[in-house]
Amino acid sequence: MLSDAEKTYRTLALESPDNKALIEELGIILRDEGHNEEATALYEKHGLLEDAGWNYFVAGKFDEAGRIAEHLLSQRHTAGALFLKFVVELEGFEDLAAAQTAVRQFTSAELLSDSPAMAAAIIAIYSREPDEAIRVLNALPHEYLATFNYNGPKRALSGFAHERAGRAEAAHAEWRIALQQVQERLKEKPNDLALLSIEAELLACLGDTEEAGRTLQLFQSLTGPDANSDWAYLSGEGPTLLRIGRKEEVLAKLTSALNTRVKHSVFLHPYVRFDPEYDPLRGDPRFEKLLRDTLPPGAKPFDESAAKPAPAPELGR
Repeated sequence: MLSDAEKTYRTLALESPDNKALIEELGIILRDEGHNEEATALYEKHGLLEDAGWNYFVAGKFDEAGRIAEHLLSQRHTAGALFLKFVVELEGFEDLAAAQTAVRQFTSAELLSDSPAMAAAIIAIYSREPDEAIRVLNALPHEYLATFNYNGPKRALSGFAHERAGRAEAAHAEWRIALQQVQERLKEKPNDLALLSIEAELLACLGDTEEAGRTLQLFQSLTGPDANSDWAYLSGEGPTLLRIGRKEEVLAKLTSALNTRVKHSVFLHPYVRFDPEYDPLRGDPRFEKLLRDTLPPGAKPFDESAAKPAPAPELGR
């Protein structure tokens, strides 16, 4: 139906060239058809620069996406442009310090919204500052986050932060609430891949290895044999496997995904590079070599002289 939709929106856009909502929809259709460059040019022509920036980002043109974010922020502070800047720095250039600098510019009011709060929480967790993540998440007025790169219960994230801070009981309390929230949603969507991925990870976090394995098996059966293409967005699979003791399977999947550059794998690399969930693999020479061998072009090089991160607390305890 995309071809028919394109014809309809092109006609409407010609009739109303100043209607930016129509232009935005036409650009989305063009992007979904694979005509990303045309969509980006259309956005830039009509002044929809933030949309253009996201198109550049999705296309892997991080310099251009960053240029647009900087230009927008030089004109005025907006949460949207700042979030784009954060994503470009973290997932495009893999520059944790630059991403943290961007996140620190969110106002207190902006941190009450999903995307800024998620960005601040994730950066705090990646930077080994769990109490800052908890502070941000506790301030959110609602329970479920829906953002560009995370759709799930905020208490799953705060549970991870409490675990990293060495508060196992608090972590388990948060995870139990998060699991209940996910399972309620699964009643309506029993085969939802994102929900199943989160459920499996939460079960593993709570020490229910057997049930986590069964949920993960269902998840894997629904993703099919080419599951690697979805690893960036359904990335709970890796941490779940690590928590239930299947380290070799994680290494095999990561090796395949990162070496073949399948869909979205460019965004998998920074996640695996920074997330403490992958600390059980750090120090394994195979894992360290894999991260270095598959470093995306433009990503910040590894600092070989930097100290290794502190050992993670024993998971699930």
